[in-house]
Amino acid sequence: MGTLLVRALLALVLVGTSGNTGAAQPSPEGAAKGVPARKKKPLLPPSPEKAAPPETKPASLDLLALVEWLSVVSVACGAWVVLLRRAIRKRSAALDALQRTKSEFLANMSHEIRTPMNGIVGMIDLALATDLTPEQRQYLEYGKQSADSLLVVINDILDFSKGEAGKLQIGKEAFNLRKTLEATLMPLLVRARDKGLDLTCDVDPSVPVWLVGDAVRLRQIVTNLAGNAIKFTPRGGVTVRATLSESAGNTAQIQFAIADTGIGIPKDKLDRLFKPFSQVDGSSTRRYDGTGLGLVISKHLVELMGGQIRVDSVDGEGSTFSFTARYPIAADIIAAAGTPQKTAHPRHAGPLTILLAEDHPVNQKVVVSLLERRRWRVITAGNGGEALDAMREREFDLVLMDVQMPGMDGLTAATRIREREGAGDRVPIIALTAGAMHGDREKCLAAGMDDYLSKPLKGEDLYAKIDALMSARATEQRPCAAAAASGSPLR
Repeated sequence: MGTLLVRALLALVLVGTSGNTGAAQPSPEGAAKGVPARKKKPLLPPSPEKAAPPETKPASLDLLALVEWLSVVSVACGAWVVLLRRAIRKRSAALDALQRTKSEFLANMSHEIRTPMNGIVGMIDLALATDLTPEQRQYLEYGKQSADSLLVVINDILDFSKGEAGKLQIGKEAFNLRKTLEATLMPLLVRARDKGLDLTCDVDPSVPVWLVGDAVRLRQIVTNLAGNAIKFTPRGGVTVRATLSESAGNTAQIQFAIADTGIGIPKDKLDRLFKPFSQVDGSSTRRYDGTGLGLVISKHLVELMGGQIRVDSVDGEGSTFSFTARYPIAADIIAAAGTPQKTAHPRHAGPLTILLAEDHPVNQKVVVSLLERRRWRVITAGNGGEALDAMREREFDLVLMDVQMPGMDGLTAATRIREREGAGDRVPIIALTAGAMHGDREKCLAAGMDDYLSKPLKGEDLYAKIDALMSARATEQRPCAAAAASGSPLR
């Protein structure tokens, strides 16, 4: 628009300037014949006293013409701007609708896939806890490995979609870096030993022990990189190192490096590593499977942590993936809390009575079996309405509430429970949901639930959530004990 306006103004200025120049007048003879007379060039320039002054137009006429042209251009530009704004709003509305449709589709797919996956993984875990022959155990362990691999693919696709939509979030909680790395590498140690590889972890003493950040996302990055290193290393080993690359005030920049002695990557293939759905070997006969999303997601997470990721590789000799992450140091928290002490599982006064609202029969069986291992009494309900009816008839120590159920969903049921309780004693409610999209946890908490677990469920995670909630409730009911036990905020 600016270029068009400038051109119009220049044209108008040129027109106005040309109007001030005297034009050749036809001679009387030529006018009589209707043919303009040719202007004869004088042999000598006319003397000043004999030269006729050129005809000029009044300046007011040029100014009026300029104003008229500017008015026309202004109206045209205004109409163009209005049309452009309408097109932008229409395009933006279409993109927003497309994004909402995509988010709804992903949320539904997450629920539809994770619900049966919870049953598959849960039933395999229950079967592995029974008396089995060596052959039966081997078959079930292979099935569990396949289910875990499928779950990794599902999580990668969902995380990639969240990253595209700008919905990947980084949490901020205090965590022990050394223990986090140890817990991350422990499951990978079995895979490494099966291949005859050495898997080592080296954390430099200068690295702060306690940091503030997202330990879950850090574990995801390390798992992706170390898992790839094990996959592409036929012999030798894999080493995970953490060093302090920079320290300023209360902030530390940690550099992580995952080095292997594997097959390496050709230089002409390095540019494929961080592209979606791209692999070094993309042929149908490739030896290594995968979606090609792990490195893309890791790169995005590293950038959200304020760092960068890079790779150094020699074809046939090995690779080193390194990345940096910036964390606040939790020194003030640790100093105020003292050394964290290990606590045993809380022992509740008698068995708990738990209400489970779950409509899927297989998942219901899985959760009931997990709870009965702790010798807790379990009452089941098929939807939110049945859960409300059950709570009218008896009291419960805890409610496990599925979110998506027919009839009344879990969010509505939780809201009704809180409205009924009013200012009285609140029964703890834990959401059990197959939703894993950004905002699912916040919706559960906003409905009045106390905590959140995403399917597929793990027994240890379920027990930890229940123990934490029941311990907090017991502390609230014993104010004297609460005053005496003002321990570490890091649990």
